Amino acid sequence: MENKNYIKHFKNIENIKKKRLAHKKANKRSLKLLKNRGYRDFIVKIKRKSLSDDEILEILELSYLNEIV
Repeated sequence: MENKNYIKHFKNIENIKKKRLAHKKANKRSLKLLKNRGYRDFIVKIKRKSLSDDEILEILELSYLNEIV
């Protein structure tokens, strides 16, 4: 009986490790998507503004760079 319990326990540990690894990968992927979304929003903000307003573009760039850091 004891041997069966050890085997079950080992299987549970392996499953836990797999779940943790899956969550870790999912978190990395979601962070990448979030950064990409922020960049796309930044591009949209720039395109909405008129190109003659260089000061506004500089302010937007600086605000975006501050958000990343």
